Amino acid sequence: MYAVIDIGSNTIRLSVYTIQDGMIKPMFSRKNTAGLISYVDQNGCMIERGIDKIVSVLNSFKKIIENTNVTHVFALATASLRNVQNRTLVLEVLREKTGFEVDVISGEEEGVCGFVGAAYNVNVDEGLLVDIGGGSTEFVFYKDRKICRTYSIPMGSLSLYANFVSGLVPTSDERRKIKKYVREQLQTIETEAAKASILCGVGGTTRAACKLINDFWDRPLSNRSFQPDQLKKMMKSFYHDKDGVQRILRVVPDRIHTIIPGMILLKTITSYFDCENIMISEYGVREGYLIKNVIGWENGS
Repeated sequence: MYAVIDIGSNTIRLSVYTIQDGMIKPMFSRKNTAGLISYVDQNGCMIERGIDKIVSVLNSFKKIIENTNVTHVFALATASLRNVQNRTLVLEVLREKTGFEVDVISGEEEGVCGFVGAAYNVNVDEGLLVDIGGGSTEFVFYKDRKICRTYSIPMGSLSLYANFVSGLVPTSDERRKIKKYVREQLQTIETEAAKASILCGVGGTTRAACKLINDFWDRPLSNRSFQPDQLKKMMKSFYHDKDGVQRILRVVPDRIHTIIPGMILLKTITSYFDCENIMISEYGVREGYLIKNVIGWENGS
């Protein structure tokens, strides 16, 4: 049995798997909505309370692991620690107080891991993989199950909320500012890679958006695909219908403050790259990281 701990900007997750004959099988998972971005000061350093929060969550996960048959533990961090100025100090404290050696992966590696996990779960013949996290978004253009280009942009659902939203949900003016900012960031991606009819989404934001789509359009819970127009119509209901917030609270309550900025980001991406269909992979960075480190993977394999 293998455990993967993922320290993200919005949530910290523990996922446990078994691997037999080169096949991974999820056993159980736990998560803690930590909101680590809120613990980063104006100098870009994580404050002591934020470090203590990570320590507390990791030690709670450690107790769970010690009561299972887990034999190997991987701990990784993405933009949550990749972007902080006192990363070395944070990692030293985590090592001393939890015993975990945390691997801070680059934006490019995060994108690759997301692709590897998705390729294990869904058809990735040709398109664009997007992983919207709390503090960064990864883009992987792929063809014939092979990575062509990878990009990482330091914007995510939680950072957009923190930087643009004054209340619980964004106002019309705040929504316009978010969209404008996202489009400016997307322009840093090479224009030659500017079209992808299929968008493969990994990560909590796209999964949450799919759950809301299923609820709004009365689709089966097992549905894992939708179209940008369906996303657009549902989002409009949030802006003009008081039941919109109630829907979020009912379906994805832990994302009440981040899901709308995250969906604005997703919708802007689909428009920018002319995406016609969005499919959701249940596997992503954690599974890809496990596959790369235990089973092995080469681009195109």
